[in-house]
Amino acid sequence: MSNTLFTNFNKLISTEMSEYLIRYTKQNDLLEVADKTGVSFSTIDNVRRQRAVLKPSNSEAMTELTRLAIRNYTHRNAIDSRLTKEYEKGVNVRG
Repeated sequence: MSNTLFTNFNKLISTEMSEYLIRYTKQNDLLEVADKTGVSFSTIDNVRRQRAVLKPSNSEAMTELTRLAIRNYTHRNAIDSRLTKEYEKGVNVRG
């Protein structure tokens, strides 16, 4: 529990956080976090989907999942930015 972003225990995570984690994490991310933290895949997924409350025992896993979501978001935005630039360049060349 020493390295966690979450401290609002015995409550569901916010809807906004849940939507963010669902959007930017996939099954392999949950498996990676489960392996790293020892918290079960199903517990991580249930907290992520607001079917279970945040507890001290799963807060480190949720922090790690959030880190992966941020990484995935950043990676996807970089790809989107690159593709947008390529598209705009192509449109300008043809335009």
